[in-house]
Amino acid sequence: MIHLLYNPLSNNSRGKARADEIAEKLGERNVLDLVALGEDGVRNLISSCQDGDVVYLVGGDGTLQRFANTVYGMELPPVYLCAAGTGNDFLNDRSDEVVDGKILVNPYIVNLPSVTVNGETRYFVNGVGFGIDGMCCEIADNIREKSDKPINYTSIAIKQCLGGFKRRDAEVTVDGVTTTYKNIWICPTMNGKCYGGGMFVAPNQDRLNKNGTVTLVAAACTSRLRMLITFPKIFTGAHVTSPLVHILEGKEIHVKFTKPCALQIDGETVRNVTEYTVKGRG
Repeated sequence: MIHLLYNPLSNNSRGKARADEIAEKLGERNVLDLVALGEDGVRNLISSCQDGDVVYLVGGDGTLQRFANTVYGMELPPVYLCAAGTGNDFLNDRSDEVVDGKILVNPYIVNLPSVTVNGETRYFVNGVGFGIDGMCCEIADNIREKSDKPINYTSIAIKQCLGGFKRRDAEVTVDGVTTTYKNIWICPTMNGKCYGGGMFVAPNQDRLNKNGTVTLVAAACTSRLRMLITFPKIFTGAHVTSPLVHILEGKEIHVKFTKPCALQIDGETVRNVTEYTVKGRG
C-alpha cells in the first residue's frame, strides 16, 4: 500500500493540488491530510505499516521536519519526499539523489541534531537561522497572512541588508570555547548545506559526517554596503572566503544575542528569541 501524506499549507497552500498530481501517477494509495491526521494519527499510521508499504510525503522542509519529529525513534517503512514546498532546501542539498521528483529520506531522519529555544527542544533537518534569515521568515509570515502571492526571500533579504535589519552583538560558544562577535548579520547553525531556497550558506557541511558535527556561520561587519556586496555570494557558497564570514564546526553550539530577534527552524519562525542551543547528531 502507498500512503500519500500531504501538507495542505505547503507551497503557498497549494499542497493538495500537488498531492492530487502525484496521486494520479500512483497505483493503489491512501491519501491523507497531514494537518487533519495530527501527530497521533501519523504515529498510528506508521505503526500499522506492513512489509511492502511505502510512505510519500508531499511538502517542503517544514513538512519533513515535522514528520521527522513526530516519528523520531520509530521503525519506518521506506519514506519518500516529493517536492511541494517554497524552499525545498533538503532537495537542493541532495539533488543528485532525486529520482522522478522524489528522494528516499530514511537515512537522513533517523539521527538528527536538536535545537533548544525558549525552553522547547526539537530535531531539525536543514538548519537553524538567526539574524536576517530569521527576520526574513518572520516578514514572509506577515506577508502570507495578507496575500497568497509567492514569497521572494531574496528580495526580503536585500531590503533587510539595505536598512531594515538592526544588527546585534552575539556570544557564540562552540564545544566550550566562547567568541564574541560585534554587528552580527547572520548566525545560523547548519546540519545541511542550504537554506532560504537554495542559499549554500554552509557549502562544506555534510549532514551525514561521521563525527555528527554541525556548522555555524557568523557574518559580522559594520558596513551595510560591504554586507550587500558579500550577500549574493551565498548562492554559490563563495561567501565563506570573505573576511566578514566566520565558520565554526562542533558538536554543541550556543548562540546568544544582545537583543531579541526572530529565529527560523527549517523555515518555520520562532519570534522574540535571544538565544538557542544546538546539539549535533549522537
